[in-house]
Amino acid sequence: MTESAATVEPGPTVPAPPGRARGIAAFAASRWPTFVAVALAADGFFSAVTDGLVRNLASAMALLPTMYVIMVALDRRRLTWPVLGVLLAGFVALEAQDRVPPVVVILAVALAAALWSHRRGRFADGYARLQLVGLALFGALSVAGLLLAPEAARYVVAAGWFGHGVWDAVHLIRDRVVARSWAQWCAVLDVLVGLSLVLVPLWT
Repeated sequence: MTESAATVEPGPTVPAPPGRARGIAAFAASRWPTFVAVALAADGFFSAVTDGLVRNLASAMALLPTMYVIMVALDRRRLTWPVLGVLLAGFVALEAQDRVPPVVVILAVALAAALWSHRRGRFADGYARLQLVGLALFGALSVAGLLLAPEAARYVVAAGWFGHGVWDAVHLIRDRVVARSWAQWCAVLDVLVGLSLVLVPLWT
């Protein structure tokens, strides 16, 4: 009787190190605001920068400091995303009418929130008071973007959006005022919007 050949058993598969898999998953989970921001801003690099777009972005810029002032008033960071939803819905409604400039209503809401916060003592904190500086700075850039000649307005609006991206990044690092996920999303989105306003006209 001949001896049968030995059966070769396949070796066991070696799973990926669980620590590495968890690390990748954790990285993706913590960076989802960045991915969403890039997806939203990507179209801006392939579309023409028109005077109408610049004016819309100038008006929308007023939402940025208003968001921070409202969050100081509410003092509830978990409400950051719902507040954004309400502000965006209001902005769309304001853009659909032509009786009152949207920026006037937005800044009026911001001032009302600031006054309410002051009465409740919310501006005792230095970081909260800093939001008034942001409101004055980015509110002024928003209005300037609506009043200046188109070419100058484009650079002013670009500077405002880019600058607010830096503002968001500081708040993300300091972990203050707004939800971290929102600060990350807004920082990336704002910087990309600002860059698109400057760079796209160079190749279109």
